[in-house]
Amino acid sequence: MPAQFSSRISRKTLSRQGISALAFWAVTAPAAFALSPEDVLDLMTDQSMTMATELDIDSHKEGDTLVIDRIVSTMVQEIADEEITSTTTMTGYRLEPRGDEVVMRFDPALTITSRSEFDGEVTEMVMTATAPDLEYVFSGERDDMRAVVSDGTLVLSIDRIDAPDEAPLEDLAEVTFSGLNGDSRIVSGDLNRVEGTGSVDTISFTLDMLAPEEDSEGPVRITATGNISDVAMNGTLALPEGQDLETVAFDELLRSGYNLAMHAQYGAGAMLMDVEGPDPLHYEETVAAGAVDLSISAEGLDSQVVASDLAMSVSAPMIPPGAGATIGQVGFGLTMPLTVTPEEQPLGFKLNLQDVALPEQLWALFDPAGKLSRDPMTISLDLGAMGRMTSDFSELEEMDGDEAPGEISSLSLNSLLVKLGGAMISANGSFDIDNSAKSRINPDMPKFTGQVDATAQGVLGLVQTLAEMGLIPPQQAMTVPMMAGMFTRQLSGPDDLASTIEVTEDEQVLVNGQMMMP
Repeated sequence: MPAQFSSRISRKTLSRQGISALAFWAVTAPAAFALSPEDVLDLMTDQSMTMATELDIDSHKEGDTLVIDRIVSTMVQEIADEEITSTTTMTGYRLEPRGDEVVMRFDPALTITSRSEFDGEVTEMVMTATAPDLEYVFSGERDDMRAVVSDGTLVLSIDRIDAPDEAPLEDLAEVTFSGLNGDSRIVSGDLNRVEGTGSVDTISFTLDMLAPEEDSEGPVRITATGNISDVAMNGTLALPEGQDLETVAFDELLRSGYNLAMHAQYGAGAMLMDVEGPDPLHYEETVAAGAVDLSISAEGLDSQVVASDLAMSVSAPMIPPGAGATIGQVGFGLTMPLTVTPEEQPLGFKLNLQDVALPEQLWALFDPAGKLSRDPMTISLDLGAMGRMTSDFSELEEMDGDEAPGEISSLSLNSLLVKLGGAMISANGSFDIDNSAKSRINPDMPKFTGQVDATAQGVLGLVQTLAEMGLIPPQQAMTVPMMAGMFTRQLSGPDDLASTIEVTEDEQVLVNGQMMMP
């Protein structure tokens, strides 16, 4: 496991770093090779495709076969008013003509060395890729080609990590891709495009590391194994021709046509981890399925992540046997604009933690009498909005801390659901925002109008139970029914409550139709 480092990295640098790495992958990955070995070199030295600051290739011919001895990609970027230099070196593989096709094969041990230097400190990672039966077959033309791989195996090992002020980590991990399949296409032009699909039957990994000793407590060894099955993905990537990584801003890159769209999904997976040392621990985790969707373009960012049927268990000397949890679904979503546009764009935030169940061993730690409901817990939030950016990302670093980079014209609470200890709270609503006027309620905010509807069942009973257990002070528990009487109305009973909060056009605040703030 690599040591963790922290540094102040600007949004601009992060954006360029991610784009550069992805673009370099698009060219150096098998899907980007051309029909002939000579065209391959031409393609790989095209900086419009690699987006590297500098790219050097060493190669030689063995008959009609082009042997790639080494590829060195260098990127120099600005971080915290200093430069960071990142270098990736790959060696080596072969491109062999076969009729109208070109076949790419790895050397018995392809080496990948990643080296970064920042503020005079160097971090280096050395990896080895082994793929004895992996073949990529290329066909088509230089500016429009196809690459196919069928049922291959790739083993990637992390051989060494050298980090400043840390002992080297050696023979750290190994990842195996079994049943590797892919079909991709790359088209060169004013807007270079890569599109394709891929699948992997199984991805498995092993980890074995000896962590540095701290405070003379003795060595800590961490071992882990895991696997995930039925991985499938598809995606497209568009890279504008003629962009200079050193000068182009992320906003300009998006407006010139850069875009990424990706969908990935996976099936059942499992992981085991053991920590040996002064504080031993055993951890297990399984998941039934999951998916990731990501798109980045001038139209904005949209990221959605979901996983279902997770089960976790942990054992350690200070933890009761059988401790763990199951989760029906975990989800996260983020939607936001990335460029300045006259039109409004959608924004959104989603968080879903559904059907979380704890074993009795954990409940007994704070509720041995069984007063609280053991029903699965849920926290779900879905926020939406419409708005637009008023400043580019390249301008954010120079903006005043109180200055907003954009504005929102509407905000929607699409749903809020909380289930805990036998109680449930739900809510939804929306507000319109007038950015041309100041709010009478709070002059530091724009004027807003709208309404929220909320319901609560079992909340008063839960508060009373928590007070009886000594988990909340009795004085605070007594104020809850009084507040409920002021801001809620009863539905089917004293612990089945609802409330409607409205901000009118003239910014009067009404609670269940009663004026609370003139």
